Parts: sequence; structure tokens; C-alpha cells
Amino acid sequence: LDRERTVLKLAASRGIPDDVIPQIEVKVGEGVAGKVVEMGEPVLVDDIATDPRFNRTNNPQYGNGSFICMPIRVGDRVIGVINMAKRRDGALADTLRLPPFGSTDLQFLNALMTYIGYAVDNSRLLEEAQSSATQLQGVVDDLKSTQAQLVRGETLRAMGQLSSGMAHHLNNLFAVILGRVELLMGKVQEQSVRRSLEIIQRTAQDGAEVVRRVQRFSRVQPVSDAVAVDLNQLVHEVVELTRPRWQDEAQLRGSRIEVAVETGTVGAAAGEPAPLREVLMNLLLNAADSITQAGKVTLRTWTRDDRVYCSVSDTGSGMPEEVRRRALEPFFTTKGPKATGLGLSVAYGTVQRYGGTLTVESTEGQGTSVEVSLPTASATASFAKASTGARNEPVVPLRILVIDD
Repeated sequence: LDRERTVLKLAASRGIPDDVIPQIEVKVGEGVAGKVVEMGEPVLVDDIATDPRFNRTNNPQYGNGSFICMPIRVGDRVIGVINMAKRRDGALADTLRLPPFGSTDLQFLNALMTYIGYAVDNSRLLEEAQSSATQLQGVVDDLKSTQAQLVRGETLRAMGQLSSGMAHHLNNLFAVILGRVELLMGKVQEQSVRRSLEIIQRTAQDGAEVVRRVQRFSRVQPVSDAVAVDLNQLVHEVVELTRPRWQDEAQLRGSRIEVAVETGTVGAAAGEPAPLREVLMNLLLNAADSITQAGKVTLRTWTRDDRVYCSVSDTGSGMPEEVRRRALEPFFTTKGPKATGLGLSVAYGTVQRYGGTLTVESTEGQGTSVEVSLPTASATASFAKASTGARNEPVVPLRILVIDD
């Protein structure tokens, strides 16, 4: 019994022709089965052929013979019916002279249906419980994902506030160091001393670059308005720009990396070409670095639901689950002390500034896939309107270096 539609649908059958089974559906209150559901009482028929309630055109499945329709109950509820017929449309049935259903059959079926009714209802309850558990688990997984995104967003926001305060002071210190080093290099001719000064100069420049990268976390909003960006074009540009790294350098270290591009028909995305190019470049180089011997990196673009997607997938070493969860954290890296651990976190922050998302899926030993989604350019206007008034424009300090000789 489908209570929402108030119809009886076939749940199980035996001895009914296959071409008849799909047609069996009875409304409550109509026909013998529908009346049994409505009244809650069984119906016993000696011969289908002589009973006016049976129309041979509409009920070919039972043939001729005796018929019984018994309600299946669970307490006071009727949850279905069982139809049984003794067919007499064959020569064998005529020879056996099968007796019609009687009161004994009715009593037996009535007792049997008590057990069957509860068994069927328990099965239904179990199925509903399993479905509810699956839905609940889906909700829990969504909540965990949302919580992780919120925590990650707050971490980046806190990092931005911290970096905006320290970057000013550190840049001033590096400016002093670099200024003094340049003055000394103009006065010193001894090669060993100049070599030391060059090391100090390069180290200070590297330190200033790290500060600039950290400072990007303070940019909650884009530095300039988002424009229409062709991700397909960016993908092709990034592949060519990074070819010396993933092809030539890889061959020198004994690796063979294939890069495949699968661009779909996509609309323009909302963003800025240079920052998004840097994001894709970082993802491609990370994918290439994960391949030690031979492997493939695939860049793919597609459109879905007013958003433009780009994924960078590799067949490299992949990540353990603990590493994958922390992949977007600032300064977290598995590449050793020479790496800053800011590549993915900066990419994540860049994509977020344009209303996009960046997700990482990875299986250890099987590879990694990073998916970037951005709103289409048609949504740029609403995005820009929402961010107007809340934009934190970068403050460019005036730095004056006074050197007393």
C-alpha cells in the first residue's frame, strides 16, 4: 500500500505472466483488492469466471478458479493485501478437480498474515532507518566539511591580520640591511668579502619575498575589480610557461612527465589573469613534483551551475589523509626546510578573494586532484557590489632610508 498515492503496487508475485506484472496497480476502494484495503475484511470467491467483480479483460492474470484476497495487517493498520488463486484454465486442473478455497484456508491465511504483516513492516522500518542513517551521515559529513572550511578561513584571516602588522616592520628592517649591503659593496673590492656581502644581500631579498607572500593573507578582498578571465587560455599559457620545469628538469632527474590538457567549452570566469595564472602554475608544479619516475598531469576545465571549474590531477605519490587535511594551512610543507609552505595557502586565499573555492582530494600512492571553481563573469557584478564598501585597499607606506656616513 502506497499511502501517499492511495494505491496498491505489486511487491512480489508467483505464477503471474511477466507481460501482466507491470500493469498491476489498484486504487484503494476500486476492485476486489482496493475494497479489501478500504474495508479491512477478506474476500473469498468460489469461481472468478462467474463473479461480476472480475473483468476478464482487466484481470487476465488469475485465469479461472477460486480466489481469495486477504488483508495484511500490522495492529489496526492495513499495509497491503495478498491475492491467491487456484487456476482451472488447464487440462491438468480439470483432471485434479481442485476444490475452491474454504473457511479452513481463510483461518490459516488469517493466522499466517499476522506474522507476515509484522515481518513486512519490520523490513520497511529497517529500510527507512537505514535510509535515515545514510541521510544523517551525509548531513554530518557536510557539517564537518563546512566546519573545516570555516576553521581554514578563520586561520587565514588571523594570519592576514598578523602579517599586515609585522610586514611593515620587517620590510623596514630588510630595507636597512639591503641599503647598507649595497653601500658596502660599492666600497669593498676584496672578492671574499664581496662574496659574503652577496650572500647577505640574496638572503635579505629572499626574506623580503617571504614577507610579501605572507602579506597577501591580509588582502581579504581583491586589490582590483574582478574581470572576465578565460581559464582555457590561462591553462595553455601555464603549460607553456612551466614546460622547462616539468619537461626539461624532470628529464634531467630521470623522470618522464606527460601533461594533458582537456579544455571544455567554458564561459569567462570572474577574477584577474595574473593571480589566477600564478595559482594554476603553482598547482601544476606541485603536481609535477609529486611524480618521481613517470606519470601524467591532467588539466581540465568545465562549466556547471553558473560556475567555471578547473582541475589539476596527477598520478603521483599522493598524500596521507593527515597531510591532505593540512595541505591548505600556511607554512605547512612536506618538501623540507627550503620550502615556505605558502603555495597552496596563497592559492586558496587568491581563489577565495574572487568568490571561488579550492578543494584537494588525494589518495596515498594513487595521486592528487585539486579543483578550483570560480563564479562566471556574469556574476561579477553582484560579487563586486557585495564587496563594495568592505574592501580593504592596501596601504603603500612611504619608506625613507636615511644613511649617515
